[in-house]
Amino acid sequence: MNRAWRVALLAAAPMLALTACDQGGGERTAGQQLDAALQRTEKAGAETVAKTREIAADARAQIQSGEMKERLQAAGAQVSAGFGDAAITAKVVAGFANDPSLNPLHIDVDTKNGVVSLQGTASSESVKSRAQEIARSVDGVRSVDNAMTISAN
Repeated sequence: MNRAWRVALLAAAPMLALTACDQGGGERTAGQQLDAALQRTEKAGAETVAKTREIAADARAQIQSGEMKERLQAAGAQVSAGFGDAAITAKVVAGFANDPSLNPLHIDVDTKNGVVSLQGTASSESVKSRAQEIARSVDGVRSVDNAMTISAN
């Protein structure tokens, strides 16, 4: 409220100066001219305050609107999920690289919303299971879809 009055007064100051210089007073006394100028200034000030309040209310409504909040939260969640998924994928691949029984070049890792998908080839069922264990052990993994195939190569 205090800020709104300051804005209104700043906006009304030039109008007060211009109306005080009104020279079309004709037969009116100086007091009548001053009263008329004050009335016009008060009216302009009230209009400025009303418009300022309207603009502030619109801005408040936009900021507090559920739609805008939801859009911002969804965008933030998508960015966070993307970074989180990329970090999960990197940790899974690093885990594969640290395990001598696995060849990370033969395993494709993809992560979406914490769900890790494994595709590629494993030399045995135990190697396929080991890849799944490593993927499950990474923080943030919700589940693992292991579509790896067994190949003797």
